[in-house]
Amino acid sequence: MNGTSSEDLEGAAGIPNVAPPPPEVKIRTMKSDIESMAHLGGGAPQFRSVKAPQLVAAASEEEPVPEEKIRLKPSLVVALVSIVAFVVLAAVAYMAYNMFFAGGGNVSTAPAPTATRGNNQTQQPYATTQPSANFTHATLFTRPVDQTLTFALSSAAQNASELQTFSQRFSGIFPGANAASTFFEVDVENADGSGADVNSIFAAADAAVLDSQYVLAHFSPDVTVFAYKDAKGIWPGYIFKLKPTENWLFLKDDVAKIEAMTAKIENFFLNSPGNPSAGGFKDDSIDNSPFRALAFSRPGATFVYGWYRGYLVFSTSVDGLKEAMARL
Repeated sequence: MNGTSSEDLEGAAGIPNVAPPPPEVKIRTMKSDIESMAHLGGGAPQFRSVKAPQLVAAASEEEPVPEEKIRLKPSLVVALVSIVAFVVLAAVAYMAYNMFFAGGGNVSTAPAPTATRGNNQTQQPYATTQPSANFTHATLFTRPVDQTLTFALSSAAQNASELQTFSQRFSGIFPGANAASTFFEVDVENADGSGADVNSIFAAADAAVLDSQYVLAHFSPDVTVFAYKDAKGIWPGYIFKLKPTENWLFLKDDVAKIEAMTAKIENFFLNSPGNPSAGGFKDDSIDNSPFRALAFSRPGATFVYGWYRGYLVFSTSVDGLKEAMARL
């Protein structure tokens, strides 16, 4: 238009120079949405109470079991009662067997004998029992002895020799022995030739320093008997073998109780050993093995006992014990 601007035209026509309004910006809110819904005929929203579905909790381990679930079936009750009755009957039968058939009824009920020394010390009683079953003696020596002799614990014939004491009859087997022999094994036999068990031997010698039932429970009834001879006399000894399931460490304290049986210990000697040492038993060591020894006033008379290679050894002479140990 020949260089005339729009502003000149607007001014010339009398139209005010006004800027156009900005565009309308609408913002949606919850209130606006509700009013819109009401305007369109939907009505305002209403609150309603809704019952939530019941939740079923899983049963836990602590939930009590209904009574009907813990009731035992009659057949199970009968079975349990039968088992209990069987156990009770078995226990009664076992006790009756031990009392009347296994030797329990054969044990003497009379008071066990006791002995006293000059110091008024009461000795521990010992029990008696039936002899063990017959067996053939097997020596515990692994090296040979000078000579083996046989000693009959009892004989079928009744004669003057039966009136002799155990020590007298035991001493009677040596006069016919080889004069050069100093260490003997003595096979102690019953009248029928079977081996005499240790409890029978100790009962005959009146030297039961260990309870007979205790011996049968822990030791073999077959005991190895030996004798050592020197210028001072003949000195017997005994070697006990433990049962395979036994350990001497668990028995040594029980065996040590024989130290209170001084009067019985004297009967292990073939002749009176004299008076025991006032100091009692003393610790000793032979071949690095600990022993306990009780000396008597008679020269050479010493009762010594201890454990060697798992064997329990009694001896009436220290030198006799050394000879026995050398052959085990």
